[in-house]
Amino acid sequence: MTTKDRCDKHHRKWRYANDPEYRARKRREGNLWNGQNREYWQEYGRQLIENETPKDRTRRLSRVRHNHLQRKYGIGAEDYEVMWQRQGGMCRICGKPETRLVPASDSTVNFLAVDHDSITGQVRGLLCAQCNRAIGLFNHNPDLLRQAADYLERRTALDGLSGPAQQSNF
Repeated sequence: MTTKDRCDKHHRKWRYANDPEYRARKRREGNLWNGQNREYWQEYGRQLIENETPKDRTRRLSRVRHNHLQRKYGIGAEDYEVMWQRQGGMCRICGKPETRLVPASDSTVNFLAVDHDSITGQVRGLLCAQCNRAIGLFNHNPDLLRQAADYLERRTALDGLSGPAQQSNF
């Protein structure tokens, strides 16, 4: 690589970092090229995954997880690990560990779910799949959850029934 090539490369990097119009044009060109060569990239990705070592796979999955946490919740894998340690690896609601298995796995247990306020984006804690699904079904509404708890704790029978629930035909 000649001095001129190094200078040109440095200038292009500097311009990309400092010129929004240049950066937008380069991104459009890259997106266009990627779109026109989608099959190439899919095959390239398949070959990478087929030929990766177990160490490479672990590294790739760790990077994918970190990027997902960063993009969706604004936390990194390190932040997740700190939260997990603080909660002792247990669900913040029921206090039990996650038991749901990773799809297509016989023994790998899934991570606890990151629970967050969908309005503010603030992370509240880590939940097992069952508790996360339950509060989602109640639309993250504390009043509705309290009403459900009150309903479950009521000791009086309704509609004049005094014994165990009657089995109906419908």
